[in-house]
Amino acid sequence: MIYHLSFPHHPFLEQFLEPFENQFPGKNKVLLITNSNNEDNKCFIPDHLLKYKGSSKDEIIEIINHDKNAGVCIYWLNDDLIDIANKLNKEIKIYFRSYGSDINRIIYKNSKKIYKPETKKILQPNLIKRVLKQVLSPLYQPIKRLHKNNGNSKYFYFFQRIDAIGTVTRNEFELLQYKIPNLTNNYILTAGYKKTDKTTNLFPNRINKNIQLGHSSFPINNHVDILKKISKFNMVEDLKIIVPLSYGDLSYGEKIIKAGRELLGKYFYPITEYLDMEEYTQLIDSCESLIMNNCIQQGGANINHYLLNGGKVYIDENNPIYIDKKQEGFIIFSVQNDLTEDHLFNFHLSLEEKRVNRSLTLKKVYDQTIIDSRTNQIYELLHSSIKEIFN
Repeated sequence: MIYHLSFPHHPFLEQFLEPFENQFPGKNKVLLITNSNNEDNKCFIPDHLLKYKGSSKDEIIEIINHDKNAGVCIYWLNDDLIDIANKLNKEIKIYFRSYGSDINRIIYKNSKKIYKPETKKILQPNLIKRVLKQVLSPLYQPIKRLHKNNGNSKYFYFFQRIDAIGTVTRNEFELLQYKIPNLTNNYILTAGYKKTDKTTNLFPNRINKNIQLGHSSFPINNHVDILKKISKFNMVEDLKIIVPLSYGDLSYGEKIIKAGRELLGKYFYPITEYLDMEEYTQLIDSCESLIMNNCIQQGGANINHYLLNGGKVYIDENNPIYIDKKQEGFIIFSVQNDLTEDHLFNFHLSLEEKRVNRSLTLKKVYDQTIIDSRTNQIYELLHSSIKEIFN
């Protein structure tokens, strides 16, 4: 049995559980560890898959340790999950899948590499501390201790205990290897299913030439630095700078709305209400360009949507997503070097360049054969008796 261990959160767990159930139905069970902060989180797990939901770490450990054919997939990371993993029988193999923000505290020690000058100016010291805890959670306290380089700590033990790891980008894995001694070399990137039209020339008619800035109301987007930069550009008529601010730090979002209106006036178009997926897709498909000024990996779904559907994407060149995608051959652009007035308003991707990005996105992110192959690779790693099960 493969035990999928996590705390309740939506939609990530369901997204990565689906490939396992599609390939190995009846061989998966979900164990959800809860506490007062997350017990009410949305998490849509079918009853036949949910083995346990509660706060007892001991009960979860007992369930797994008493299964001689157990393998474990851990999604996300916090103290509870680390404690459970470290008390499992040593012969039980573990795959850890990170989403990014759970390992940021390891990769980025402080705000110097996260926030840019104009963003720092609008953040008060106490706000910086608060948003750092949000962005770098849930390892805020654990990684403080991890950075003491105590080789016997439970956090180091966890990372040395796991048998395989998947991160959103290859670059994040390489950064982790630099920080964590003896981290496994077994890197297996999993991805969830996404139904998408595979027509090679299907692209929205982006006649409005609008621009999307960022993806949330978190300071990691470094909105003001971009707002100030493009406020010096000569705007085209009827242009909208669309800034999604419907989730994240709302007090920070209010600062962005104030700054955006002062700097861009009628061109600034904040989104402060939740939109359903169809409305949101229609809105961003009115944009020719996406600007992601975050230095750390976040907003990958937005980036993939633009690359799949013919959009032009600018990303901070220190962002692991930028590093990965440039190495993979995507046609994307640097915030630092390419984001000029002429490039933003006058450079347009050719049909062939759009097709290149779409083809690479389908292959690298959504290719069913690759997803199934990686899922099978994880299953074989975790379950040494896989051949006996299916014979």
